[in-house]
Amino acid sequence: MIWKTTLAFWVSFFWVGIALAQFTPEQPDLRDCTGWNCTSNNFTLDQVYITLEDGDGNPLTNQACTIGDQEGVYVMLNYTSNANNTVNNTRIFADLSVDGNLIPLNIYIGEISGGASGQQQIYGPFTWTCGQELILEDILAVWITGGSSTELTEYDCGDYNKAQCEFAADTIIGAPLAVEFDYTACTYNGVTTVNYNSTTTGGIPPYTYQWDFENDGIIDSTEESPSHDFTTTGNTTKLIITDSQNLVSQYELLIENPEEIIANASITPISCDENNAGSGAAISLTVSGGTGSYNYSWTGPAGYTSDQQNIENLAGGTYNVEITDSVGCIKNYEFEINDPIQPVAQITGNQELSCEVTSITLDASSSTVQGSPSYEWSTGETTATIEVTDAGPYSVIVTDSDNGCFDKLEVTVIYTPDTENPIITFCPSDLTVSADEALCSASEVDLGMPVATDNCDAELSISNDAPEVFELGDTIVTWKVTDATGNETTCLQTIT
Repeated sequence: MIWKTTLAFWVSFFWVGIALAQFTPEQPDLRDCTGWNCTSNNFTLDQVYITLEDGDGNPLTNQACTIGDQEGVYVMLNYTSNANNTVNNTRIFADLSVDGNLIPLNIYIGEISGGASGQQQIYGPFTWTCGQELILEDILAVWITGGSSTELTEYDCGDYNKAQCEFAADTIIGAPLAVEFDYTACTYNGVTTVNYNSTTTGGIPPYTYQWDFENDGIIDSTEESPSHDFTTTGNTTKLIITDSQNLVSQYELLIENPEEIIANASITPISCDENNAGSGAAISLTVSGGTGSYNYSWTGPAGYTSDQQNIENLAGGTYNVEITDSVGCIKNYEFEINDPIQPVAQITGNQELSCEVTSITLDASSSTVQGSPSYEWSTGETTATIEVTDAGPYSVIVTDSDNGCFDKLEVTVIYTPDTENPIITFCPSDLTVSADEALCSASEVDLGMPVATDNCDAELSISNDAPEVFELGDTIVTWKVTDATGNETTCLQTIT
């Protein structure tokens, strides 16, 4: 013989006290037992549902309520059996979820006669808020066929046949029609895109939807979760819901347009360390607009990634960031970190000393830098130019004020020796002299003095090879003019 019992759960507004069986060692939660297979065809628990009910015991699914209104309610169980025979010691174990808070229930139904109907309060009273969803979860119904109608005040896992049971699906409690919606909004370039989500509960689904986005009496959409673009602020959206029993209710909500996500970046450029290696660039973001907090997703050169708001120790290249707010609005930005322009030190000016050029200027002012240059010469001077009077190596370090990068250049100042001979502008004239008395020679002859110039030396060495006594005949006197570096010039004078 096939047994079938139909049980229905109802929530009612009766302020009646209830004594719920507590889980104790004598009356444990049989959902903790193992071995349930629920294969018996003698009994089937079917059409399990919960609804709100008024004081007359009538379901309130044919009424609407205003979001936020509160009522005192409790849960009622209506049951009907279409079985031919009686089942005994029927119990239902379940969790009542109220906004996610679980209330365990141990409900004793007792004896159910074949074809009988009945009603029993299973929880309450408690305060229910319109729009609050109630769910009966993790439902196990057990019973005994052919047993005593006397309640088992003490039972355990072995007292119920593991086949005489049913695990019912989680059941949303039927309630008055509570129309409500929420939304997320993102603003880009002055346009706010609103994504609507109906959170309507109660009544008897399915629902039909009528959205009036700007509350101007025009139905703009009949979708469950539509989207709409606004170019103005201060708009009120209305949602009109009709359930399957033609119960109609509506809900209005002022739409708040969020500001667009805006990111301003402070970029620290690459700087050079003491080894002139570039590093240390950073990007710091200041973000406003959008909704709630932000998540960051950075990508950059060589596979660089980061989820931080501010990033540092960056190499040169392009960095992209995707900023997402708490409702999923996204804004993308791109920033460029430039590799530093390395300074190029240059030294201009004559780099050769001579007897004629005794002082030169070394000039580093034409060095190339990104910002402003600073100079450090090997002489210790820090000006762009220095005066040099000695031959030898000279170096300058040119540092860029923008990034600390530097370049060093060394030059060697040389001294070019004098190789130019003096010029004799006047050589003493040839002379004819008389012999000394009673002699055939002449002495103490005044030869005169050459006149000479030199490119370097003001004082020249002048000498000749004239003898002390000139014999009869012609004597050739060689005059020699020598400068400080040994360059010399000669001229000849004939003495007769």
